[in-house]
This record gives sequence, C-alpha cells and structure tokens, in this order.
Amino acid sequence: MARVRRPRSRRSLAAALATAAALAAVYALGTLALALHAPRRLARTRSLPPAENDWAELLGALVLTAGMWTVALLTWRDVRAGERDRFTRGLLAVSAAVLVATMLLALSWALGGATGPPHPNLTWMAATHGLGNALGFALCSVLAWRRLKEKAA
Repeated sequence: MARVRRPRSRRSLAAALATAAALAAVYALGTLALALHAPRRLARTRSLPPAENDWAELLGALVLTAGMWTVALLTWRDVRAGERDRFTRGLLAVSAAVLVATMLLALSWALGGATGPPHPNLTWMAATHGLGNALGFALCSVLAWRRLKEKAA
C-alpha cells in the first residue's frame, strides 16, 4: 500500500522558512560588507574587483547554496507533496531539482576560484548555471505558483 505523505506541520514549516530567511540575511550582510569595503579597495589597489582566489566569494557561495537548497527542500517536501495537480507537482519538482544542480555548479566555480583547481569559466557558467536557474528554477517556479494561486482563487 502506498503511503500518502501529508504536508509538514505549520511549526516545522515556519522553522524551515526561518532558516532560509536567516541564511538569506547572512548572505545579504556579507554582500553589503563587501560593497562597503569596495571604496577602500579601490583607493588601495585602483581596482574594484576583489583579488583572484577570493575566499569571501566562496563563503558567499556556501551561504547562498545553503539557503537555496533549503528553498529546494521546502518546495520538494512541503509544497510539492501537498499538491494534487500532476502538472503543478512536476513544475515544482523540476524547480527544486534544477536548483540543487545549478547551485552545485556555483559551488564548483567558487571553490575553483578560491583554491585553484580547474573550474568552469564564466561563459560556461552563464550557459549552464544561469540558463538552468532562469528556465529550470525561476520559470518553472513562477508557472507553478501561478497555477497554485489561480486554483486558490
């Protein structure tokens, strides 16, 4: 007999959303700190871009990936599992799965830039990570959420 998975409790969903929000806040604060440091870097080095092998970029990629994977997990376990429409469930599943894959690409790029092993170049990242996020994550998510909103109305 197939087990039907019920959506998680409101309390556990709220905790997961709070975790995702906290990770997003850490990422935003790190981005703000780097932006505020840019004028000093410019005065010292006459260059706005951070130095090669920047560990801050790797840390940012790690925090952002943790947050995005939390979003993917919430989508997979809570939103998708509670939806009856197969097409909407499929869109949500694609968006969650693509997010995991594209953030792995982002991590490999940031790790390679910080530590030196071979890693994808920026053109390849735009063609894979960027396009994957745009079509696989963002477009599928927007379409799924629109269907969910129309059904609720």
